Amino acid sequence: MSLDTCIVNACTAAWDQSFIAGTQNKNNCSGFLQSVAATLGVPIPGGNADAIMGGLPQATGWKELASGDEAAQKASQGYFVIAGIKGSDHNPARNNGHVAVVIGGTLYHGKYPRVWCGSIAGAVGQSQGLRSVGEVWNRTDRDLVKYFVYATASCRG
Repeated sequence: MSLDTCIVNACTAAWDQSFIAGTQNKNNCSGFLQSVAATLGVPIPGGNADAIMGGLPQATGWKELASGDEAAQKASQGYFVIAGIKGSDHNPARNNGHVAVVIGGTLYHGKYPRVWCGSIAGAVGQSQGLRSVGEVWNRTDRDLVKYFVYATASCRG
């Protein structure tokens, strides 16, 4: 049984909201992520995707996970899990990174968890939980994505 229902519900509610005035969250990955985190009461570093990914390793209560499989397992247990990559870590480097909320479910190609995320790039970088890290990020970047989990479960059975 998956305990990520409250995370999925928070993602659904945040999709058409605007964390940044005038920009719907579905068109802004970091705004979407910050809206979901705020709804769940999970503290995350503020700013754009690069600032969030740069701040997570030092942020209190956050731990890097070893794999997409571990990320999906933690999400299924009700933990808030972030997938992301800084712009400078893309290959080739880009001006902006990308962040997403990991949810439970079947892994794509046995290693990429499903995610919710908005994107300034439009539909190619967006997911309402039906696409995975392996589909939102391209084949060059998807294995560079890092996963972080917050120490306290957001959803409880």
